[in-house]
Amino acid sequence: MEPDRPSDYGRLFALSSELLATIDRHGAFQMLNPAWHRVLGWSTDELCGRQTADFMHPDDRERTFSILGGMGTEVYDFENRYAHKRGGWRWLRWRAWSDGEVWFASASDVTENKDLELKALADPLTGLPNRLLLNDRLEHALVRLERAGGTVAVIFVDLDRFKVANDTLGHETGDALLEAAAERLSSTARGSDTVARLGGDEFVIVAEDLSGPGEAGALAQRIVGAFDAPLTVVGESFPLSASVGLALAARGDGRSSEEMLREADTAMYRAKGAGRNRYEVFDHIMRAEVADRLAVALELRHALAREELVLVYQPMVGVSDGSLAACEALLRWHHPERGVVAPLSFVPLAEESGLIVPIGEWVLREACRQAAKWRRQGDQVPVTVNVSPIQLLEPDFAVKVAEACADARLPPQQLWLELVETSIVQQSETVLDNLSRLHDSGVRIALDDFGAGAT
Repeated sequence: MEPDRPSDYGRLFALSSELLATIDRHGAFQMLNPAWHRVLGWSTDELCGRQTADFMHPDDRERTFSILGGMGTEVYDFENRYAHKRGGWRWLRWRAWSDGEVWFASASDVTENKDLELKALADPLTGLPNRLLLNDRLEHALVRLERAGGTVAVIFVDLDRFKVANDTLGHETGDALLEAAAERLSSTARGSDTVARLGGDEFVIVAEDLSGPGEAGALAQRIVGAFDAPLTVVGESFPLSASVGLALAARGDGRSSEEMLREADTAMYRAKGAGRNRYEVFDHIMRAEVADRLAVALELRHALAREELVLVYQPMVGVSDGSLAACEALLRWHHPERGVVAPLSFVPLAEESGLIVPIGEWVLREACRQAAKWRRQGDQVPVTVNVSPIQLLEPDFAVKVAEACADARLPPQQLWLELVETSIVQQSETVLDNLSRLHDSGVRIALDDFGAGAT
């Protein structure tokens, strides 16, 4: 016997836990099942005949109706927010299709999962989007750029001398300053812009639908000017400025999100080097510099294996009597095509890539070997080695120093390690543990470039 299909379908429609609906071509609800009342608090009588837009979050309307407007018989998946009768918004995940006159749709309530997802995409201190969400929004902005045209801007913001304030005032006040800076940036940017925090005192703003470089530059200047007035935290005023880098993309440029972030970051460092409290626009000259830096970074990976790195030794003499106090080991790169590459041209790249760890270990062992050789020849000359802050963050750094001395048969007292100020102010457990072990072993610690750690 054939089932009574209209009755069966009606029972399924009424009992389904999914929100089921038909919507006419004008965007008004036609038929709704009881699940709407259970999830959103509205009765079907309150919803039927009303416009879906009346209950939809304003930020989701344009995107939703753009999807519905292009919909055919194939199934489309999307998400948006609907108002609950008692207040607040619920996230709904939709599956919908159309016969050309009516939209047929089912939705499930995914609010709890969405809340967890959004928390995972938010910076825990400021509540701003984190790097993951920033990349997602920038990628979507670049896709829309190819369709609609205009200009997309990435604005990289770094707070000038924030590390000094953070180390001087304490991390609690530093965190409060970062929260205040986040609020200042959010209030200065346009409502449609994405303001994100990458970490530390670095923020990024993604702005799309700009008319061109002029409007983007005006926005970057407003960001710089946002810090003309001091930040107020716990009743006190703290003057801070910002160095800002601007990268632009137009339709047809074919830029990726990673490229734009790297370009904006490069322009920010140009602004910082030009005196801070200003913005710079990434240009073709900087692009050539970035390409060269990438080439150098790739070549540096092979420099150690090819024995292109060498140490030279600079004598350190006493001021009072001119006696030889120590010899400082200085790293040089003898590149087969570039010639002698200055340390400032490749050491920062080594730190960025993590290559400073194996390179630093080689420097340490080579310097200990040379000092031990001098000792066997009768010269009791200590050797000093510069240590990167990244090396100090390695849990086994003190062990590697001890091994280097032991393998070279060099007394630890004959080794001096020069640390920059930023190595000390980090105050991490790993750094403090390494420093304590080095001190106990007899290795001498010297502080280099004191006062130069601020950026």
